[in-house]
This record gives sequence, C-alpha cells and structure tokens, in this order.
Amino acid sequence: MLLSILLFFLKRPAASTKWTQAAICAFFGIFVLFHFETSAYRHYAAAGVVVVLMASASISSIILGRIFLKDAITANATVGAALAIAGIAVIYKLQ
Repeated sequence: MLLSILLFFLKRPAASTKWTQAAICAFFGIFVLFHFETSAYRHYAAAGVVVVLMASASISSIILGRIFLKDAITANATVGAALAIAGIAVIYKLQ
C-alpha cells in the first residue's frame, strides 16, 4: 500500500496515466493476494495455496499487462507462464 501511495504522489513524467494505473494495480494486487491467500488456508494445505497463488499472480500479470499497459508478451514471459502452469500441475498431482 505504501508503494502505491508513493507511486501516485511521486514526481511523474508527462504520461501520468501509466503511473496512475500502476499505483492502482499495485494496491489491488497486494490486497487481492492477501485476501485470497488467507481465505484459501481454510481449505487446502499451505504449500499448495502459496504455489497456486504465486503462479497465478505471474500469469495474471502477463495477461493484465498486455490488456491495460499494452506490454508485449515475450518469449521469456511465455516460458515462465508455462513453467508456472507446470508447477501447479505438479503440486496437485502430488496431493
């Protein structure tokens, strides 16, 4: 939350819309992560919850970055997303 406030009030370049979007995403990203992480602990083992949330965060940041910030989806991002999905599959296969 502190980072989102700092991003919002720091000296910004002329294109301030991306800074505002980044501040909003920073706030909601942390809030949503902690909210779903703490509510998921009631249902599953802690290791599985953490792996799924962290892998999902990387995948959603790639997709939302493309939609809102028009970032390119690079080969490294694609390989990282594939590894995250494979990691989720491994965790659920072992349980």
